[in-house]
Amino acid sequence: MINSNNNSSMPVDINDGADTSVSSTTSSSSSASESTYNKLSAPSSTQDHLTVEDIAKRILCFPTQARTSRELRALPTSQREKVWADMTGDPLLSNYAPMVETPEFISRCLSKLEAEIAAIVDKPAYDKACKQDPGYLRHPQFRLMFLRADEYKIDAAAARMVHHFNAKLELFGEAALTRDIDIHDFDEDDLQSLRAGGIQILPDPDRAGRPIIFTCNTCFRYKEHSNMLRTMWYTLMTAMEQEDGQRLGIVDVSYHIGQRHSSYDCELRRQLIAMTKCIPVRFVSTYICFSSSVWLPIADLISHMVSPTLRMRLRTIHGSPQEVLYSLMALGIPRLSLPFADDGEISLDDHKVWIEEQLRGDDFFDDCHPGEYALTDSMGMHLQMDAKMDCQ
Repeated sequence: MINSNNNSSMPVDINDGADTSVSSTTSSSSSASESTYNKLSAPSSTQDHLTVEDIAKRILCFPTQARTSRELRALPTSQREKVWADMTGDPLLSNYAPMVETPEFISRCLSKLEAEIAAIVDKPAYDKACKQDPGYLRHPQFRLMFLRADEYKIDAAAARMVHHFNAKLELFGEAALTRDIDIHDFDEDDLQSLRAGGIQILPDPDRAGRPIIFTCNTCFRYKEHSNMLRTMWYTLMTAMEQEDGQRLGIVDVSYHIGQRHSSYDCELRRQLIAMTKCIPVRFVSTYICFSSSVWLPIADLISHMVSPTLRMRLRTIHGSPQEVLYSLMALGIPRLSLPFADDGEISLDDHKVWIEEQLRGDDFFDDCHPGEYALTDSMGMHLQMDAKMDCQ
């Protein structure tokens, strides 16, 4: 049986023992959220065994940590609905209305982002990049990734852009500031880390169309932490080339089955989590998978490293390799896309194919014309920005 609880307590119902001291906004409007919760958590079968749908509901609706449950209960209804929408990928299972991106809305946000960045005084790496190639920084499609990653919160997107160039300068040097990082930028140690498959983009999205990142610590190979940080950077930025990843977010599967507890590098994990704050990526759900209860403290540590926004979208899956496999399938992740078998053995076949595709190389902005950067998406948007504008 799949186990989603820890040694000390059963999974926590987010509506169990709700704090009546929560603000009136939350309590007075809780009925809509509870309705969504009831839709998610209600058993789909009266039989003794769990159906596939019940497995998914149990994982989504019953976080193992009381802290996560308290944070969910304290959210205003609209934000709690957003959590359900992100985790399920199904707007029919929540009362959350997704944001509509119109050309006018995007244009206004790009203008506000420009002003917000200009107001940031301390941005040395960003300023270096401005001097090199202002058009790269002002590319609408590039900036739109940051706006989408922070759901059009202008101040957060501006801060992420500044941090992005700080990290890029440190990892890849000044010469790479105003171009996309290519696999040919890797040295031999970086390539070994990439080829080892510790961080992969799975070949197929989940059932909601969202890209899936798969991390497996048993496959981590590195001489320096920077090897894994550059691997993480390149993999996530490549995933963000997909518009679905920008608009819908990314699903993260963290697989710890078969790894010794003593081999876990907590400092590297901390640095990798910090790296995600510099990259225009939005994780809509994270699943930490393990087979031994000794990993429960590690899962708890990870939950404390991440932001509250991500923590409320983080769940643990505790079971055998086969049980974890079935759980992920129940959550909408395609079986054939997952790089491990029923016995937990990791396969790198799809990952090797992906690396070969990267070696052949397709630049993200190949379709743009020199001097003028155009953004056209599936809605028929078309925005232009003069690449020769001076950076602030």
